[in-house]
Amino acid sequence: VVQLTVHSATGLAPRSSASLFSSKKTHSDPFVVIHGLALDTDGRCQTSFETPVVKKTLDPEWEFDCVGYLPGPLTDIRLELFDKGGMTTATKSLGAVTLK
Repeated sequence: VVQLTVHSATGLAPRSSASLFSSKKTHSDPFVVIHGLALDTDGRCQTSFETPVVKKTLDPEWEFDCVGYLPGPLTDIRLELFDKGGMTTATKSLGAVTLK
């Protein structure tokens, strides 16, 4: 069993604009996706977990817990940080880390 907590991030790059009519990037709407865990002990039901989106911040705090199983002995867990897209913008990756 693996219990993982995503606490926070600081100093993120701004990727979202203050309004539809502004091109100046002032904030991000960040969230994290966790890949590599399974919902059952035999690893057949792999899943992703996703933190809530924290709106308009460069220093988000999630305190998000997830519990799962490693599907195999050499499984990596990947956490990827995204900026949530809006009506006129796409969701963008801000970076990732792999736990081995």
